[in-house]
Amino acid sequence: MGQLKPNDVITKVGNLRYRQLQVGSDYYLLDLDTHIWTWLIPTSVWWFPMRAYKLERAKSLVSKKQPKVSPYLVSSLVTVVFTRFPIYFSVNNRLLSWTILLIICLSLFIARLVWSKRQSQEYHAKKMVRINFSRKSKINYLARMVFPILLLLVVMSIGLTDFLAGGAIGVVLIFIMFLMLLNFNGASVPPSEIESISITE
Repeated sequence: MGQLKPNDVITKVGNLRYRQLQVGSDYYLLDLDTHIWTWLIPTSVWWFPMRAYKLERAKSLVSKKQPKVSPYLVSSLVTVVFTRFPIYFSVNNRLLSWTILLIICLSLFIARLVWSKRQSQEYHAKKMVRINFSRKSKINYLARMVFPILLLLVVMSIGLTDFLAGGAIGVVLIFIMFLMLLNFNGASVPPSEIESISITE
């Protein structure tokens, strides 16, 4: 069990997959991609236990690994190909439209998975960390996140409506918004007030 100290703090380390957690004089590297289903639920990454790696000292930067061919580039090309053939986005062919939409979303999800694997770091001292934030901090955090989450969902809904109506621009909107959704947790900041921290093997 980690004891709460005044300097318990979570900081960025230059890699969206990880955050550094300081508990007293100890440092841990938090893996935000512990549960891949949290990619589909904005802010949920902070409400569940996650993998953590004990560090010998503080890190200011965790290296990134760039794939030779960007998976996001490949998924972008898939979207461009589909937008070049708007004749297929017909209201009279909903099955084909939904199939195309599913392929786009799956290609993005797989690209996100490949990117996550590429960013993986190898550490031996693996633990599980659960961070409990104060109730007030949770409420304030969710209040701050309501507008960006609603905006993301509204724009995605507009893109879906346009796509099913036969418009090609809807595919682009869905692509961008779904990509933002998959990376939302990695780009977000945690609630501000830590109430307690549980660290287990």
